[in-house]
Amino acid sequence: PAALLAPVPKVALFFLSANQNLQATAQYRLYDEGIWGTAVGLTAPVDVSVTNAGAPPSPSIAIDTASVDAVPFVAWREKNASATPGEIKLRAVGEQLGAVVNISDDAADSTEPDVAVDAAGFVHVVWRDNPLSTGPLHYRNYEPLSATSPLSATVDLSAGGTGASGAAVAVNNDTGAVLVVWAERPCGGAVSTSCSTNDPQLTIHKSVFDGTVFTTPEPVLNSALSSKYANAARVRARTPLDVAVVSGQNAYYVWAVTDLRNTGTTDDDDDVWMTIQAAP
Repeated sequence: PAALLAPVPKVALFFLSANQNLQATAQYRLYDEGIWGTAVGLTAPVDVSVTNAGAPPSPSIAIDTASVDAVPFVAWREKNASATPGEIKLRAVGEQLGAVVNISDDAADSTEPDVAVDAAGFVHVVWRDNPLSTGPLHYRNYEPLSATSPLSATVDLSAGGTGASGAAVAVNNDTGAVLVVWAERPCGGAVSTSCSTNDPQLTIHKSVFDGTVFTTPEPVLNSALSSKYANAARVRARTPLDVAVVSGQNAYYVWAVTDLRNTGTTDDDDDVWMTIQAAP
């Protein structure tokens, strides 16, 4: 599930509801904090997805604070049929449902979306393609009010490694910068044979979009991750990662790591990391 506080104040809820056959439907509800605890405060679930929402990696929700009605936008993975690749869909919800927008719009299996909305009303979406292969990380933005070209070109943010995962996106409304953070395995994906003993098997990368181009990906916390998880193919970043920007101040990065190098022993290790850096 995903939730956010609307300025009314109301709580917008977005979640996946699965049946006994594991077919999932993306649904939206609204809770009015002014009458919290009463049955009438929670609206009936509204089906947002068109078909089966597929395997349920976490859906995402963000609010367009630039609009008068503070319209929420939701992103999720949807499959037209069980054998077809997943697609990343985007939709405005709230008092009325907007049209469904196909964000990924390619032949790859797309998953793990995250969404943010900036002060100008642009919707920023990141997602992962081909999760069982190279797992490139993609970005696209959407301008709801554009009548001609509402979707930008798709950008590959991957840092040159494999297995990008857990992407999160946030916006600094003071500067207009769009910050993306993700995990990546820099030298070989699922096995460690292509890495030397000194190569880190897991890094957390970030990149910043200034409205024209993204900066070259750079590690968020390279030295600490390299020393702790060097040459360990069984280290995984738990998804999703998260990042929040306090405009004009700091960016807060949070992620979890599962270390399976010592599975079955008392040395199994699950770490939660957080670092605070200046906002872009």
